[in-house]
Amino acid sequence: MVIDIALDYESIIVGLSAIAAWVAALFAYRSYKVSMRALELAESESIDKKTNIAVYLADSFRIYDKKTKQGKYIFSIAYSNKSDADDSITEVYLETFYVNSKNRVSHLISSHEPDSGEWLSGEAKPAKLPLNIQSRSSVTNWFVFSALSITEKAQRIEKYRVVAKNGKGQEVAVESYILREIEYENNS
Repeated sequence: MVIDIALDYESIIVGLSAIAAWVAALFAYRSYKVSMRALELAESESIDKKTNIAVYLADSFRIYDKKTKQGKYIFSIAYSNKSDADDSITEVYLETFYVNSKNRVSHLISSHEPDSGEWLSGEAKPAKLPLNIQSRSSVTNWFVFSALSITEKAQRIEKYRVVAKNGKGQEVAVESYILREIEYENNS
């Protein structure tokens, strides 16, 4: 038994049009995502041009102590003062963007912990605020933040964003999308 399916030109055109519409929708969504990222970068560049402080991420990692079940996010960041006048960083905080259990992007804010020197090795010490920067110079320091348990249970971390404010309230930020992991060993 042979099944004879008669396709006329209108049915073929309707089918191809539907496929073309789906492909166009996929490309539009991809274009939307790319344009959102471009907007984010443009806003970041705009903010950088408004302030006299430039920022550079030298290193970043996550350290975890299995015994105490505590973790820290640690960043080595260089701040450069492009101005002819001295400036200072008065506040530093970490914004952690993560995907929660409902598949929504959430974010938490953690303050810099200047008294968390035991998490760093050797002579390294967390930065003490305010962080004074001479004119036309730069300083590099370690910044330590708590790894909150809610982000440890997240489906994934989208990005880490370290924001610094100077005395005039101007902000500079640096982002990291991946952190190296180190297991904490207390040598005492």
